[in-house]
Amino acid sequence: MKKTIKLCIALSSALCIALTACGVDLEEYDGVKAMAAGGSGAGATSYSHTVAVKNDGTVWAWGYNNRGQLGDGTQIDKTTPVQVKSKDGIGFLEGVDAVFAGNSHTVALKNDGTVWAWGGNLTGQLGDGTEVNPRTTPVQVKGGASGSEFLEDVIAVAAGANHTVAVKNGGTVWAWGTNSSGQLGDDTTLPKITPVRVKGGASGTEFLEDVIAVFAGGDHTLAITGDGRFWAWGSNLSGQLGNDSIPVAGLGVDSFSKIPVRVKGGASGTEFLEDVIAVFAGGYHTLAITGDGRLWAWGRNNSGELGDGTQTNRRTPVQVKYEDGVGFLEDVIAVSGGNMHTIALKKNGTVWAWGSNNSGQLGKGDGYSANNSENWEPKKLGEASDLIGVAGGHNHSAALRRSGIVWTWGSNSTGQLGDGTNNDRSKPGVVRWK
Repeated sequence: MKKTIKLCIALSSALCIALTACGVDLEEYDGVKAMAAGGSGAGATSYSHTVAVKNDGTVWAWGYNNRGQLGDGTQIDKTTPVQVKSKDGIGFLEGVDAVFAGNSHTVALKNDGTVWAWGGNLTGQLGDGTEVNPRTTPVQVKGGASGSEFLEDVIAVAAGANHTVAVKNGGTVWAWGTNSSGQLGDDTTLPKITPVRVKGGASGTEFLEDVIAVFAGGDHTLAITGDGRFWAWGSNLSGQLGNDSIPVAGLGVDSFSKIPVRVKGGASGTEFLEDVIAVFAGGYHTLAITGDGRLWAWGRNNSGELGDGTQTNRRTPVQVKYEDGVGFLEDVIAVSGGNMHTIALKKNGTVWAWGSNNSGQLGKGDGYSANNSENWEPKKLGEASDLIGVAGGHNHSAALRRSGIVWTWGSNSTGQLGDGTNNDRSKPGVVRWK
């Protein structure tokens, strides 16, 4: 069970697309093993950034850089990749296994189990014990009761809009940053500048344990435990916790949960969603893949981002439909997306997209449509045999093939497509490394 989940998490943290590199010099593009797209959180603007890890453990970033989220020691936007520097700007960050992107901050998990972060830090989302903002080069995330040590032995990380969460070897969960909706899961709404342990149990006096993967949306957080149970906490204004609570405007008790709650499932909505192997948490919506390859969605649906053919918000999971609303999308192995769009990869190598297309982020090449009923159900984007995952930022999408070639499409207002321009693109194109 755990091995299968780890594989799916790796797939969903990378990016991919069904295209060929005709006429492209592969020497310029190979070597990328994982990627993340920022700006998908609640309240994010279309200004986004993208970050990638190469096989040699170096980190590269491009796009919006107003808070130093590119980690190159500046606050200047970049339309092509720049290498992330090391602490204090001396040398470069190395030994990285995975990267994660929030609205204005970026996080890296190194192969020694340490966590490093840079960018915006107004609410302590970098976890370095300060609110120094911005940090234009990486700082190490602290840990321990005193906050003077460092967080170590970490096996999984996720970055929300303005909060961060991590799993340590052994299954304990730690979170830091903004907490206005209880997204840190410590039974408070107070921000934390160093990691605090996520609580659990019906009373909220115990702690969440045996966690093998975590995910962070705009203002909500999710976790999978080793027994296949699925938990959520934080904002619930659009039903993104999936526990069938009726959201109440303002600070109503059902508008958020300060401790983890079980995500419901089943046709009646009275059971619980189980056997979850991969998750995507958007700004206000959530999607999950179960072990049978079915895809479930819940939360906000203003632009059809749930893929059920409607614009109706869902407080419990509904199954994502197939093209033209006939049957359901099956054999899904990875899912991701942005603030109001979603992308999925099937086992046969086909890529599907739905939701908002106001900047061409669905990659269909048919222009731009902010809210078109034709996009409320999945549409096939393309296929290839070597695809390894999918992901998206606020209004852009990015992809990675097994060969290491990176593709991007959608909004490019701050260079987040990495092609050397600021031109939006409704068809995938390659990132320019030189």
